[in-house]
Amino acid sequence: MSLRNKTLLVIGATIVGLVGGLSAVSSTILFGCIQKVINQVLGSFDSYEQEFLSVLVIGLIFGFVTLLLLDRLVLSRIASLSADVSRISNQSDFSLRLPVTGNDELSDLAANINNMLAALEKEKQKQQEGEQRYRAVVEVSGEGIFLFDAQTGNIKEANAAFGQLLGYSTQEILQLTIYDLMASDKEIIDRDIQHILAVEHPCKSESHYRHRDGSLLELEVTASARAYGGEQLLCACLRHNTACKQVEQALRQAEAKYRQIFENAAQGIYQSSLDGRYISANKALAKLYGYRCAEELMANITNIGQQVYVDPNRYAKFVSSMHKYDTVSRFVSQVYRADRSTIWISETARAVYDSEGNLLYYEGTVEDVTERKVVAEALRYQQEQSERLLLNILPGPIAARLQLVEDAIADSFAEVTVLFADLVGFTEICAQIPPTELVSLLNEIFSTFDHLAEQHGLEKIKTIGDAYMVAGGLPLPQANHASAIAEMALDMLAAIAKFTAKQGKPFNIRIGINTGPVVAGVIGIKRLIYDLWGDTVNIASRMESQGIPGCIQVTQSTYDLLRDKYIFEQRGAIQVKGKGEMTTYLLIGKKVPFLSSQLLEAEIPLV
Repeated sequence: MSLRNKTLLVIGATIVGLVGGLSAVSSTILFGCIQKVINQVLGSFDSYEQEFLSVLVIGLIFGFVTLLLLDRLVLSRIASLSADVSRISNQSDFSLRLPVTGNDELSDLAANINNMLAALEKEKQKQQEGEQRYRAVVEVSGEGIFLFDAQTGNIKEANAAFGQLLGYSTQEILQLTIYDLMASDKEIIDRDIQHILAVEHPCKSESHYRHRDGSLLELEVTASARAYGGEQLLCACLRHNTACKQVEQALRQAEAKYRQIFENAAQGIYQSSLDGRYISANKALAKLYGYRCAEELMANITNIGQQVYVDPNRYAKFVSSMHKYDTVSRFVSQVYRADRSTIWISETARAVYDSEGNLLYYEGTVEDVTERKVVAEALRYQQEQSERLLLNILPGPIAARLQLVEDAIADSFAEVTVLFADLVGFTEICAQIPPTELVSLLNEIFSTFDHLAEQHGLEKIKTIGDAYMVAGGLPLPQANHASAIAEMALDMLAAIAKFTAKQGKPFNIRIGINTGPVVAGVIGIKRLIYDLWGDTVNIASRMESQGIPGCIQVTQSTYDLLRDKYIFEQRGAIQVKGKGEMTTYLLIGKKVPFLSSQLLEAEIPLV
């Protein structure tokens, strides 16, 4: 291939490869023109010169095409990008975005600029929202707030409250300067401005401002310096000093009134430190504790727990309750007075904390309740005595029910065991001894029976003359009521035997026992008594009255319950008043192998 043809081939490839954006027709025309020019130019030169010129032409054409493509693909896009950025900057609209085309470095740059614009837009929104919130707070504030230029004194911003305070509208106030509003010389105002600019914290003062109607207002001013937009501004907050003084006066009056109440209160009032000292106290507390004045009380008492409370543990309990509940109410304690006499007090107190939750001190009131305490103790003693007396005449459960103000107490019991006992020959003994000795003797015997009844879990019903009545299985049900009565009957015989030996007098006793249903209840108004009614009671009484001295006579029903555990002797059929003939048994003792064998050897008929 000739050099000319090689040159044309390179130029054609360059045009096709680098000017790919041209249309096919344009590329063909351009290539044809170049070919014609090259043929005319190279035709007049020899081969060496043609070769040199071909290389030169190729370089020039390649450089031209490269510059053309650089302008089209890079520089024009950079210029477009720069123009878009300038447009967004001029409009200050961060919501606009740059077009992103392709996947090269310029496209990445445009995307990064868009991300930056998004961040700026978000930050601008936050700033606008903050300014709106700030302005909303300023506008709704009841205090006058304004900004003014520290150099010129011109009012830059003001809320509605500031204008209302001085009698101007917001538009009117913005046309004025600080010198128009303050009732002071310009030199003094400038000096105050320079002082505010020099310090780093807000300055408070009282100043006179001119109202629109010419009157002067004494206002409390809080001002601080602010740098904004290259300007030195002062921000001032004004409040009417008259209202503040009225509040202060009201506070002083309330404090004086409180002090008067504190000093003249009938109750003792105090504040005490955490280490047990009185911080303050009124006259009533000093008088209560036997001191001439509150100062003497506070000077002498340095440890409340040790010097005031009779029982130091009470003060420890007081402190513990305050830490746990922050308050105590009607905390009753015995305390010492100055002369070491004692009184009873009732305290109501609370713990006082600061704004950070730290415990500062205790404060409370003290009341002398000595007389009330004595009366309460006396009433408690009387109540205990009444309850004890009531328990002496009534069973415990019945007494409890009676205290609940039940109208009538009456119960039915399906099965109880009733015992009657009578001292045989006691009437003859009564004629032989003095009344005092007689009563003492009878009291000793019946007191022994009372102990036996309590020992066996039985209920004493009553005594009539020298007769004694006891029952088992009431007022609370008792499964072993029959055996408990049997044990008491045997113990009663043994007790009478001891009395006979001790007194040297022929004491004897008849005992009758019966088992069955009864009705029990409380009767009487002035003298209450718990009594039993029913056929079972009558038959038990007949068993005693028709019994044998020194013996225990039981009915068939009682015998049926005890026959497996106790030894009986059949007495046989006896005539019982109102019942006719009844088979009865004499209780001998409790069954034990040794006793049974002895009785068998003695040929005593056992039943």
